[in-house]
Amino acid sequence: MRKLIILFILFASISIHAQDDLPIITIDTVNNPSDGYIYIATLRRNLEEPNPAPRHLLVLDNEGNFVYQESIGRVFNFGRASNGLRYYFAFTENGAGRGASNNGIWRMVDDEGNIIREYTVQGEFPTQSHEFLYLDNGHVMLLSQPLITTDLSEYGGDSEALVSEAVIQELDENDNIVWEWRSWEHFAYDDTVNLDELTNTPPDAVSYSHINAFTVDLDGNIILSARRFNEIIKIDYETGDIIWRMGGQGSRNNQFTFIDDPYAGFVAQHHVQVLENGNILLFDNGNNAQNHPARAVEYEVDEENLTATLVWSFTDPDGRSAGAMGSVQRLENGNTIIGWGSASPRGSNITEVTADGEIALELSLPPELIAYRVYKFDE
Repeated sequence: MRKLIILFILFASISIHAQDDLPIITIDTVNNPSDGYIYIATLRRNLEEPNPAPRHLLVLDNEGNFVYQESIGRVFNFGRASNGLRYYFAFTENGAGRGASNNGIWRMVDDEGNIIREYTVQGEFPTQSHEFLYLDNGHVMLLSQPLITTDLSEYGGDSEALVSEAVIQELDENDNIVWEWRSWEHFAYDDTVNLDELTNTPPDAVSYSHINAFTVDLDGNIILSARRFNEIIKIDYETGDIIWRMGGQGSRNNQFTFIDDPYAGFVAQHHVQVLENGNILLFDNGNNAQNHPARAVEYEVDEENLTATLVWSFTDPDGRSAGAMGSVQRLENGNTIIGWGSASPRGSNITEVTADGEIALELSLPPELIAYRVYKFDE
């Protein structure tokens, strides 16, 4: 009898529906997942028909129970900072250029949702939703993607094109800018893998690089993800200059040789991070590439010889690619939690997997909802 009960727990699909308008959470697999709580900001999936699904900030336990929930409008990227406070992005304006150049406010809140602090990019730049880093010294790093009128006629584009650029700011505790980096000082417009993007005409924006993540390397320099270059790029913190460029399929600037990677790199990637051992972990969307499913990948990077050796990966069990969004987080026990972004609803939205590739937890949202990123934290 005990074996039958265990098999039911491991493989049965369990749906949990809370009160009011909260989404139905389906637990597809539970197999000794790590301790902690899952953080999700739900987004509406793009559907042919209008999608009225409510959006929430959610904290779930491993059984899919709601530990915390709040519905406060259009929100994004819900997590917990190293100071113990939660954070999320609240939109104030929609963007142009397929998600670029939106505007909003980053909020830090306590466990009851009370606002403790708000952050915005300083100056005339909008505050963008893709990345928020709270540093151990109390500083924060924020992203902006301003629209700048630029002559792209030499690329076949408009003489007054609206180009979505990128600004990264580091702010101290008093919102003073202590570091700033601007993409147009370092990138070329034809670095993009999609040259047709450069011919967009106003009011459509040219989102040629689409910075969607950045992090601080162990040496204090910055590694960022340029989705539309299919590249992660290391930036010198002191000078802002590019140190190296690691590019996957179609990259025009790749300097690295990929080793033991059957796909020879990543495509349209998200959520780059540096692990304690110096390896790079990221979410490989795989979209716009033939026979390239979404996956989480970990590379050992040799900066002297410019090699990236694939040392761990987990590919979507359903073979899906993810046209947008996606996340990956290494947990303290060595497990990895993966958010599959906008991958089709025929599989799970969230998978926690062991270092050996065994699925510890699978969780599905209703098919009308997705999540930009998912995280897991101890409370």
